[in-house]
Amino acid sequence: MVQKIEVTEANYSMLIEEIQEKFRGIYAEWLLNNLEEEKQQGKVSYHVNGFINLMNNEANDNLMLMFFHTMNQLTELDIDVLSLYDRNSQEDVISLCNRYNLKIEQVVVIKEKLERLGLIYSRNEEQRDSNIDAIVDYLNKVDKEQKKSKLRGVKLPNIKKPNRSTSYTITSLGRDYLKVISD
Repeated sequence: MVQKIEVTEANYSMLIEEIQEKFRGIYAEWLLNNLEEEKQQGKVSYHVNGFINLMNNEANDNLMLMFFHTMNQLTELDIDVLSLYDRNSQEDVISLCNRYNLKIEQVVVIKEKLERLGLIYSRNEEQRDSNIDAIVDYLNKVDKEQKKSKLRGVKLPNIKKPNRSTSYTITSLGRDYLKVISD
């Protein structure tokens, strides 16, 4: 508690007066409103850490609203699943499933939610995009070759089939979000 107060005071003292007033006023109100409506006590520290870690001169209404809105959409379980993608995570999906008594299919639903929020992205989508780019390049080459009087063979691009199971990677937004809500 003492460390949080010291960090808060240090961050606050570095702010320009206009931003100090927002953190003292409207942003503090938003934090308190979120804390009052929070149904999971374990998320309180995430709200407070985010408030403190976002306390800088680049803070603005949109950034703060986005943080609080996203925090309201996440559960402790969602945050734990997101944390699995952190390089420093000591937990894996199996231990998480055991801890929460979940099935893998339930974790898949949570991953899809995190993807919709932009906190993780599907590697399969990345592979599909890469394949589409390769096909477009191939078709452009075929078109150019057909326009020439001499037809040469155009090499078919190497297209990789995406995995049947969806694989996810954390986004920079997700990584930043974990940093903001951590101690």
